[in-house]
Amino acid sequence: MRLVMADEHHLPGMLACIEAARAYFKEKQIPQWQSSHYPGRADLCADIAKKNAYVVIEADQVIATAAIQFTQDPNYDKIDGAWICDGKYAVIHRIAVLPKWKGQQAAALFVAFAKEKGKTIGCKSLRIDTHCQNIAMIRFIEKCGYRYCGVVVVGDGTKRNAYELPL
Repeated sequence: MRLVMADEHHLPGMLACIEAARAYFKEKQIPQWQSSHYPGRADLCADIAKKNAYVVIEADQVIATAAIQFTQDPNYDKIDGAWICDGKYAVIHRIAVLPKWKGQQAAALFVAFAKEKGKTIGCKSLRIDTHCQNIAMIRFIEKCGYRYCGVVVVGDGTKRNAYELPL
């Protein structure tokens, strides 16, 4: 498995990962990504254009996708709770892994990359959020060492559990 910055030719594989995650959420009755077309093609294209889109490749197939940004996220300006660190942080959004590859460390590559690059550019922490019913993601986040900080409201007005990993 290898992590690369995504470009337009990765888009079909990225969309397949997102759709697989959407189907998983529906099956588990998790309302995340169910009420709109978010995330969709336009979101992924915007990530690619901003150079925030990353994919994990195995045998020339996209098996996981995520957005990693090294700039402030306005969704994190207000928190019902408290962040651990002040200062510059990196954010991981929209991690989606094909079902066959869940539990095979594909998602962990995104965290490892964000930690490494974040440290080199002076980030104090990594931040991430997820739906309170997304127990699999919460377990993954906590396994990576993130700590629960409170609740944020994201762009579509829904509440998300917010976590931070000091670097």
